Amino acid sequence: MGRLLSRLLKPYVSRIILVSRDLDRAKLVARRIGVDWGGYDSTAYADICIVTVPSMFVVDTISKLSSWLKIGSIISDISSVKTYVVPEVSKILPKGIEYVSLHPLFGPSVRKISKLKIVVIPARCSNESLSKFVSLLKDTGLEVILSTVDEHDKMMSIIQCIHHLSYMAFALTLVEYAKPDDIEKYSTASLKYTLRMLRRFGRIFDVIREIQELNPYYGECRVSFIEYARRLSLMDGKTWSILKEALDKLSTIKT
Repeated sequence: MGRLLSRLLKPYVSRIILVSRDLDRAKLVARRIGVDWGGYDSTAYADICIVTVPSMFVVDTISKLSSWLKIGSIISDISSVKTYVVPEVSKILPKGIEYVSLHPLFGPSVRKISKLKIVVIPARCSNESLSKFVSLLKDTGLEVILSTVDEHDKMMSIIQCIHHLSYMAFALTLVEYAKPDDIEKYSTASLKYTLRMLRRFGRIFDVIREIQELNPYYGECRVSFIEYARRLSLMDGKTWSILKEALDKLSTIKT
């Protein structure tokens, strides 16, 4: 995701420095996308520092960077679950450093940015700094959604956790009851799309698992999901009626 964000922001900022503890890797990647590179000490020159490590490493990474950050700068993470990360980062940041937590609602493999969204959670920052940061993100073509830690994680428990759970359950069932050759032979157009999604799940398996395990609001909606799956399996008329009503409501959502 660091590469994609660098490419996105590059036309709208004076300088981007790709920072890593592995300078050789930072140099290699930075040259490919046409930006500068450096070690942790390079963050001393940054007005905005975006940390793109997995959620489990965010707090430790920001702790190591914090002594280099200049007063008035903004630091951000892109973790998918905010409940633990945001309070812990807020605790360890020195006075005078502003903090805006981000969640891009897309993966690093996207090709078109138009209509893509990014969640912005102002954890510790002035209105002026937030306004400038949001304007920068909008300049790239992203749609900005202002949110809070609780609101974000509650919505992601449904939109990410349950969504992913349905794919994972389908993957396990498909593998148990069909051979790969038969799946390929009988696959429909919609199944081909689903298989592409499942291949992507395999590539970001650790992220998928992290989202499932860390979201504190996941338990309640997971119980509902399992109950609805049970009721649908019974194929009773009442459940089909409820489903039709739900599908009618969902059909009004713009995508």
